[in-house]
Formats: sequence, C-alpha cells, structure tokens
Amino acid sequence: MCARGRAQILTQEAIDRMRIPGGRYVFRELAVFKSDLSEEDQRKVDPARVGFRSDFFTIALIRSGNVSARIDHKEYRLSAGDVTFAGPHRIKQMVGANTECEIHAILFTVEFLKRLKMGRITEQLALFSTAELPVLHLDANERAVLEAAITRLEQRIDAVHEHTFGTEMVVNAFADLLLELGHIGHRKGDVQPNPIGRKEELVAGFAQLMQQHYIEQRQLGFYSERLFVTTKHLSETVKEITGRTAGQLIDDILLVESRRMLDDTGLSIAEVADRLRFPSPAQFSKFFHRTTGASPRDYRKSMIKSTS
Repeated sequence: MCARGRAQILTQEAIDRMRIPGGRYVFRELAVFKSDLSEEDQRKVDPARVGFRSDFFTIALIRSGNVSARIDHKEYRLSAGDVTFAGPHRIKQMVGANTECEIHAILFTVEFLKRLKMGRITEQLALFSTAELPVLHLDANERAVLEAAITRLEQRIDAVHEHTFGTEMVVNAFADLLLELGHIGHRKGDVQPNPIGRKEELVAGFAQLMQQHYIEQRQLGFYSERLFVTTKHLSETVKEITGRTAGQLIDDILLVESRRMLDDTGLSIAEVADRLRFPSPAQFSKFFHRTTGASPRDYRKSMIKSTS
C-alpha cells in the first residue's frame, strides 16, 4: 500500500499510475500485486510518515512475516495467514514490517464493482463496512483456497487481451474471489450483514454524501434536502441504524481528517483550521479538544515523540 508522497488522494486512475513492481493492472479499475517489503523497500517508502486516502477498496493477504498498519489512525498488527479489508476513503498508512514480510493485495474501484452481475452484492461487501478493520484469520485450507482464487484472477488478467471474452473472464474470476472471501467470513461468524432495506439505503446515501461534502457542509439540512427526506427523519434513521447521531458521524470524519493533517503535513494549526473551513483556529482547537481531550498542539507534539 505504497503512496508517492504524503496524504495523497488516490483516484481511480492512480491504480494504473502506481505501477508497483510485479503488479497486474486492468481497466484502471483493478490491480493485483505481490510485495515483499524488504528493508530497502521500507526505507524507500518511509512507512512511518506515509498516509493516503483512496477511493478504492483494498484486500490484503499477509503471506509471510508481520505487518503494522494504521487505518484512520488506529494501529493494527497482522501476521501470516491474515487477510484484511479496507473500504474507500479510509486513511491507510503502513507503519512497519519485518524483512520476511510478503503481502498479496487486490485493489479495486466502485466502477469495477459495477461490472459485476452478482446478486446479494451487499453481503459480499459487508467485509468492508465496519468501523473496525475486519481481519480474517485463515487456516491452511482457507488460505490455499484464497491463494488459488488470487492466482486464477492473475491468470485471467494476464490473458485479458488474448481471450475473446477476456474482460468477462477477469470479472468472473474476481467474483469467485469475492464469493470465497464472503463464504469464509460467514463460516467464521465474522461477517453478519444486516438485511438491506430503505433505512440502510438512506444511511448509506448519507454516508456517501458526507464523504463528499463534510468540509463545506456540516448542517443536516443540506443532506436531508438532497436525500429527499425531512431532517428529523434522517436524524432518527441515522441514530437507529448506526447508534450515533448524524452530527457525531460528521465529527468523526472531521476528526480523522484533522489528525491526518496534523500528522502528515507541515501545515500550521491555523492553516489546518482554514482548510477544514473552521471560522477560526480557536474554533478548531475547541472542536479538537472536545473530541480528543487534547489540544491540536499537544496532539502534534505527542505524535512527533512517538515517531522520533
């Protein structure tokens, strides 16, 4: 999960631009690659300081070694045989890995998902939908099945231009991989998707709009108007489905972005406040202290100490 620079937003075309050695790319919507994070590679990436936001989904299988990574500033430790998932727009950061580490990763965009002709697709994507980073701990048989599915996908990508129905073969191979993951998740009890109804669709629509507009728009009326419901109905539905208020969800995403800017940029606190459209640095500091218990200045000092 390397990025060329700090705190980048990687768009769909970035999958094609990344050109990680050994990677396979198709449609500018799908990439599959293996990465052995040698000591030299880690020095090039400077993992402790690289964080990026993307608009693609990530599946990562740890084939050997150990990895430390952060998703939205929360640290996770992964070992050989673990497979994990991260949805779009989450801030991903590689913290460190031992020299024996090898990762097999699949990156894909929402546009690629539109190519799938699958029923119950929301159940397969439940692996990506939780606030915590979902991790499946695979046994030997499950790992063999998953690695075989990844190999088939790689083979289909390699032959995409040689086969009359190459594109369809790639899509089908990817669907097989997603179904295998969904099956493993269900069997382990780690994936319990709720039935998708109107309320869930409304909350999903709110979440999508919030990701796009949270910096400029923090009033619930903006979102209810675009979702064609009353503010009261939207507020009650969000609370019912998520257990948190709409305002809290907006604060959550603002806090993640605030931490990213304080961690990974050279912006002053006043500049961070301005970029996040707070009326003043004092208002930003008040928000940050209310949600974290620390001032932006103290938070930045603590992060400098932790990485020195």
